[in-house]
Amino acid sequence: MKNFKFIKFKIKFVICVILIFFLFSWTLEIHESQLKNLNYQFNLSAPADNYTITSGYPFTWINASSGTELVLGDDDSVSTLLPFNFTFYDNFFREIYITTEGYLTFTFKSVQTSGTIPSGHPHQQNIIAPYWTNLDGASGSIYIKNFSSYWVVAWENFNHDNGSYAGTFEAILYNNGDIVFNYNILRNVSTYACGLNYGDGNNYSSYNQLSSGVNDFSIKFSRTLGNNGNGGIDSNIINAIVGVVVPVVIISAVGGTVLYFYKKNPEQFKKKLSQGKAKLKGSASQLKKKIKDGLSKSKEQDSKGKNVIKQKTPKKEQK
Repeated sequence: MKNFKFIKFKIKFVICVILIFFLFSWTLEIHESQLKNLNYQFNLSAPADNYTITSGYPFTWINASSGTELVLGDDDSVSTLLPFNFTFYDNFFREIYITTEGYLTFTFKSVQTSGTIPSGHPHQQNIIAPYWTNLDGASGSIYIKNFSSYWVVAWENFNHDNGSYAGTFEAILYNNGDIVFNYNILRNVSTYACGLNYGDGNNYSSYNQLSSGVNDFSIKFSRTLGNNGNGGIDSNIINAIVGVVVPVVIISAVGGTVLYFYKKNPEQFKKKLSQGKAKLKGSASQLKKKIKDGLSKSKEQDSKGKNVIKQKTPKKEQK
């Protein structure tokens, strides 16, 4: 009787697996069109984290002139290593580029004498801009200094490209991801960009109230974990919960592919996604065959088990 109970358990198990398989197959077919438009369901290039702005943050000027002075010309830039890994939106950086145009970037391509925030321009990604405008790079001095929990870069006594005085300002990057802009003095303010730019045209923190009379003024950008960002998921995903499961299963089937990989190489990601989908379908076909073979064997074993039980049962009990 134990053998017969074990065989019955195997049959029930196989039936459950078959039901799960057909449910998954049905889900895959239902959401075939959603998978073709995966980029519309998942805004994979969007960061989970963003920033909140505190205008008029308590002003404390940090003297960086005792650090390292950078020797740069007009429309120039130089890179340096930060004393810690810095989180900008949801990416980690160690190398940073300082430009004479009043901004910093983690993905340098060329010096931009002017820019806008927000911007999706490929040369204006991952920007930290205390006062981004056309400055005369040879007119002032740039200092950087490392501290244990923060890093400072100061643009001191810069002129605008037209010769008018611009001022002295600095940016402070903290190891917890927060950023502070300090303005010792600003004069002759005209066209500028101020704030943070992620680079997708949608995620940014912009401040546009700097004036020609700024003195001893600070702005703080506090990193908010997953609050202001959209978490990389478009709001349309709410329309179908199952639509979340299938893409995630397929992405997992690729083998360790993570969502933010899309930002680094979208074409390669799409190729891997397609390969993962094909692999998943192949695995499903193999699973179906194994289930079919296993079911046949179970039926055969069940039949043999019943015969054995019948043979061993006394004739009186058979009646």
